[in-house]
Amino acid sequence: ASFPRAPNRLRDDNKDARMTTAQLEPVTAHDASGHLVPDGPLREALRLAVRVLDLVERRRRPVEMSQALGQVGRCYQALGDWSSADVYLRQALHWAEPLGAVDRRVELLCDLAEVNCAAGEQANDAAGDDHAGHEEYEQAADLAFQAARLAALAADATWEVNVLVRAADVLDRCGEHEDAIHLQTRALTLISQQGAQVGALPLDDGAIHRLPTPRGVM
Repeated sequence: ASFPRAPNRLRDDNKDARMTTAQLEPVTAHDASGHLVPDGPLREALRLAVRVLDLVERRRRPVEMSQALGQVGRCYQALGDWSSADVYLRQALHWAEPLGAVDRRVELLCDLAEVNCAAGEQANDAAGDDHAGHEEYEQAADLAFQAARLAALAADATWEVNVLVRAADVLDRCGEHEDAIHLQTRALTLISQQGAQVGALPLDDGAIHRLPTPRGVM
């Protein structure tokens, strides 16, 4: 079976980035090592996510488009197809920005940070060079910082702590250890001052991460 896959980069930001599945090149789903993904739960999840995206594109409502594109992106993330995951998640973020929903944007920024970090790690492993994934690491770090800054707008300290922990993990994997410690320290401060708690975050490889919706965010 084939699935829609976006090109490696979005079109120019000054143009309409809201691409439809009809504009995407169909390719067979492969994992991060380039091996064909066998039929199973992950491919079925992707198949269903694409079907939902096809349906919501008929109405093109921002909330539905952001949710559907994000789910396709997370399916590709679970499959280890970092390039496709990045494109779909960026489109989801594009549709989410006018909504003003902080929690949705932060979740997508965290997803994108983790995808780019994983892409950088893959580039390093493939080249046998710790600097091969430098560009992906830079993007991942920038996205993690954006998520942490936006999370500070939430009134839910526990939710912010979980975002900070997630962003710090990305920064640490990217080699930005001092910045990772800074975010961890901020999280510990929130825990001590406001009684926030660190929720269980699925940090295993290939997991589809979800953040709880914060209280007090419009």
